[in-house]
Amino acid sequence: MKDGHCKKRYPKQFLDETRQGTDSYPEYRIRFDESVSLGKDRSVDNRWVVPYNPWLLLKYDCHINVEICSSIKSIKYLYKYVYKGPDRVAMEVHKGSYMDEVQQYVDARWICAPEAFWEIFRFTLYRLYPSVERLQIHLPNRHQVRFYDHQQIADVLNNERNSKTMLTQFFALNLRDPQARKYLYREILEHYCWNKRDMEWHRRRSTRKVIGRIYTVSPSEGDKFYLRLLLSHVIGPTSWEYLLTNNGMTFSTFKKSTEDRGFLETDHSIRDCLVEATSLRMPYALRRLFVTILIFCEPTDVRGLWNEFFTHMVEDYQTANNVVESNLTNMLLKDLNELLNLHGKKIDHYDLPSLPPNTIDRGAVPSIIQEELAIDFPNEDIESIAKLNNDQMIAFNTIMNVIVQKHSGVFFVDGPGGTEFLIRIGDGVEPTKPDDMVRLPLHIAIPWEGEHSIQVLIQHIFPDLELHGWDAPYMVQRAILTPINDDVQKLNDMIIDQFPGEEHNLLSFDEVEADNHNLYQQEFSNSIAQV
Repeated sequence: MKDGHCKKRYPKQFLDETRQGTDSYPEYRIRFDESVSLGKDRSVDNRWVVPYNPWLLLKYDCHINVEICSSIKSIKYLYKYVYKGPDRVAMEVHKGSYMDEVQQYVDARWICAPEAFWEIFRFTLYRLYPSVERLQIHLPNRHQVRFYDHQQIADVLNNERNSKTMLTQFFALNLRDPQARKYLYREILEHYCWNKRDMEWHRRRSTRKVIGRIYTVSPSEGDKFYLRLLLSHVIGPTSWEYLLTNNGMTFSTFKKSTEDRGFLETDHSIRDCLVEATSLRMPYALRRLFVTILIFCEPTDVRGLWNEFFTHMVEDYQTANNVVESNLTNMLLKDLNELLNLHGKKIDHYDLPSLPPNTIDRGAVPSIIQEELAIDFPNEDIESIAKLNNDQMIAFNTIMNVIVQKHSGVFFVDGPGGTEFLIRIGDGVEPTKPDDMVRLPLHIAIPWEGEHSIQVLIQHIFPDLELHGWDAPYMVQRAILTPINDDVQKLNDMIIDQFPGEEHNLLSFDEVEADNHNLYQQEFSNSIAQV
């Protein structure tokens, strides 16, 4: 207890289901129950129960707190305790009457009895499995070379050993060993080992499992980041030129080679989004969309998008303000910069014109209010009011009356829909079995008969699929839903096998939300199948 309250924030609150908390710990389901009296005006209920495992409590006859490990922060927490090193104690040693505080201060290691016992008997303290080795990555002739001060630079540069790295010798290995060309750079350690003495790759003889990890590279490091992307997807490269060449065309940068191979998102979809928005959205909405694209979509040609959609983003300036053409750029840059500031960004973070220090002052009215006042209501929205049914009209008039009279109010509109069966489930009137399970009617269920039932389902949802491989309306009107990604992958493979023609693999661009420091690499995200 601290200041009259539990520092672990007990009692917790009643919850219908477990959810992720804000401090990396889950907030567990706590069912409502009646409190139990402990005497002396004290009582407890389920809110006071810590997470536990009954089997462990009975086996070890002691208090054991059990938590769900569901966050990367939990992993860091465990590693911090495993690898933080031994406990230490600071002490002072006094000799005679004279005391030198600097010399007397000793940082001494302290070993508790259990750890001393473990050390004496030479038991294993920790073990890492499987072994993880880091793979070097560098641009051509940009690797690290270590030498002594007394060595001549010419001798260092002429030493052939200094020109060898794990990456350059990976290229050499692929040239001389056809078997090695079957693997990616990060997979090579599973089949070959790196000998630091002779700076060469040798075929692995032991059965020890080893995993390779390429050093992390931030997108801000430019071409080195795109080199890492190529090494993560191109199998068996034999040289730098191999990575820079695709379909007989050689590129000057790894970024261009990455784009041509389809490993990097292009601006085509971004441009299509802006083109469509120019015909539907007001200029202020286009400006917000442009900023959203800058922050979250990382376009490769920012200046090209600026030049193409500049006139669409400044259309309202010419009607709302008496300004000349030369000032439109500054006004747009100011508005974009204000929106970027909300996300901790600035105009100079992107390939855009510089924002002059004496930007035009558009008045004291905030831009967000100007944007709200400039909203234009389409006629079709006004005309659609007459098409509302009786219940919809009652809801519309009730809400509008509050707005017109400038009163406050909160409304919840519930419009149930779906089949003579889903509505009964939602209303709680459909008969249930134990644990609130609902039996599906036989006419909407397929009896399970192994893999054959899956084929029956596919044939039912996608009849004559081989004849409609390129029929867009046919495809968008059908879908098979499944709760886990492993089943999605299995169904996709079975359905794709029925398509005629040659198979092409298209890679997804996976990313983790709010991963501003690029902690989760794409190859890790691609490897996650089940959610």
